[in-house]
Amino acid sequence: MDPRGLPVIGLLASVVVAEAVEEMSGLRAGLKWPNDILLNGRKAGGVLSEVDLDEMSVGQIILGVGFNLNVDLDKLPDEIRGTSTSLREEIGRWTSEEEFVSLFLRKFDVKYSQIGKEGSSKVLNRWRELSTSLGSRVAIRTVTETFMGTALDIDEDGALIVEKDQGERRKFLSGDVAALRDWKI
Repeated sequence: MDPRGLPVIGLLASVVVAEAVEEMSGLRAGLKWPNDILLNGRKAGGVLSEVDLDEMSVGQIILGVGFNLNVDLDKLPDEIRGTSTSLREEIGRWTSEEEFVSLFLRKFDVKYSQIGKEGSSKVLNRWRELSTSLGSRVAIRTVTETFMGTALDIDEDGALIVEKDQGERRKFLSGDVAALRDWKI
């Protein structure tokens, strides 16, 4: 795999989690760029990846997927309790972890193979459909700056395209993104 395609793998995993949630519960999950999975506007999970690069090619990808299936919100720390949720909290019943993981792995395998054969456009289009970020005014925090703008799209590599308030368009492969209503600057 070309290293430029790595962000797409994280977006793929987010899409697969959202589709597994919908299939198991009927509840539509939203995706917040780059790696958050939301239920009714509250964070229920996320995806992280680590890569081993070997001579400008990908040796291996370690993909971490966390999702709150049956978490009791009363057990969460106070600072995240109001912004977090679980599938059990949203649908009012317990969900089988084994069934969820099995469904996730089957769906991931199919969509990952699809990327290898057809490219990433179907996965990226599905991510766009589930996005809660695109079209929204957002605040972006990178290592070097914080600014506001509008999240316009993601490109073929999974980079977020943002139009800053001053009119300049920029692409981001990483950063902290929040809807302005959710973030105190």
